[in-house]
Amino acid sequence: MKANSIKRSSSSNTIIEQKLKKLNLNKLSKQSKLCKRKPRKLSPKVLLIGFFMMIYSSKHKSYKAWAIKTGYLIKGTVSKQALWKRMQPSLVVFLQKVLSSAINNNIENKLSVKTNNKLKRFTNVILEDSTSIKVSDKLWKEYPGNGYWDKEAKKAIIKIQASYNIIKQSFARFEITSFRKN
Repeated sequence: MKANSIKRSSSSNTIIEQKLKKLNLNKLSKQSKLCKRKPRKLSPKVLLIGFFMMIYSSKHKSYKAWAIKTGYLIKGTVSKQALWKRMQPSLVVFLQKVLSSAINNNIENKLSVKTNNKLKRFTNVILEDSTSIKVSDKLWKEYPGNGYWDKEAKKAIIKIQASYNIIKQSFARFEITSFRKN
């Protein structure tokens, strides 16, 4: 897949690009062992921005759509197989580190010094949240939905459940499960 190369001005950065600028993605990728040396074509930043572009703009969520968006960013060609090869446990660790770092930056910006000092008295302060996302119905066996509206429909819904320790600045738990698992 060859993507059209369109020049982008530096002032047209998206919110995601602005947030990613605050993170040291190269350091996080080395810590997670995603990158063992300097990437030649696909940097961790390009992978993330291409993924977000695909999620927010494409009707079809696929490796092909991701490859097209990533190719657009590097003004070149990226194959869907190249992206598939990067789907390793180290990528999951990298994404957790990116999410953790983004949460830490956000918390530091929001908390006052007074509040921050009060939190340091505790050994653990845990934030928990979950969200549900409808995915392709082809995944209904692995991620069955709730069956609330139509008992016969084979809908697939994933649930992302996370517990984040503010004091230790790390995830206590991060799971992707079926909608039915509490």
